[in-house]
Amino acid sequence: MKTLFHVSALVALAVTLGAAPARADQKLSGTMGAVLINDNITVPAGQTLTLNGTFVNGNIHVQDDANLNAAGARIDGNVEGHNSGMINIGMPVPGSTGSIVGGDVKADGCITLNIYNSSIGGNVQVQHAQVGPGFASFGFFHATILGNVDLKDCVGQSGIKNGCFIAGDVKLMHSNGAYIIQGTQIAGGLDVSQNTWSTRWACSSASSPPR
Repeated sequence: MKTLFHVSALVALAVTLGAAPARADQKLSGTMGAVLINDNITVPAGQTLTLNGTFVNGNIHVQDDANLNAAGARIDGNVEGHNSGMINIGMPVPGSTGSIVGGDVKADGCITLNIYNSSIGGNVQVQHAQVGPGFASFGFFHATILGNVDLKDCVGQSGIKNGCFIAGDVKLMHSNGAYIIQGTQIAGGLDVSQNTWSTRWACSSASSPPR
């Protein structure tokens, strides 16, 4: 009888400590301040979401033609945009603080991805960039990226500059434009071998020589 009681107690405990419920999905736009959001976020098509010191305990998905600005924010999940407008992790504004993303950052078919004074815990991927007038496919400045950087089918003039640190590999492939890698430490490899004939790149003060 005693053994039966212990088994029953363990079953009850397993039910009580079961998998946590899935996070809800909030559709948000406008400006959010220093608040905690314990959900995933979707930025609806054509809208703009600005995070100012916001703590997001979830993922952020940026829909078609939508924009995301994150200044002094902490995002514990991934940031992903598909056919989006601008995704800015950190802001190029005097006095603005950088942001922290715990997971990956992916921009597929977006106008531009910029990372300023910010830290990314996973990988960064930019592909099929749809650059508008005056924009670059990507710009990383004073950024720390703890995973790999995969840049594919990019166009325009872009750069990884001004004190960036990348713990993994950097690959720039199937791209057409002018690219600058300057003042950057790359712990892994740098591969710029598969690009169009018109692609130009400059590498200065990078720790890993290009292939």
